[in-house]
Amino acid sequence: MSDWQSWAAPAVVIVTVAILLWRNLRPAKEASCDEECDCGKKE
Repeated sequence: MSDWQSWAAPAVVIVTVAILLWRNLRPAKEASCDEECDCGKKE
């Protein structure tokens, strides 16, 4: 693994998987919640 592409390919895969997991594991907002409501914010 001496060239940059050998490092870039796994890095892209890891970043993509991390983004997908982050988006899927976040608590979903309720349908009635809009930007002004505080239902999804921690106090």
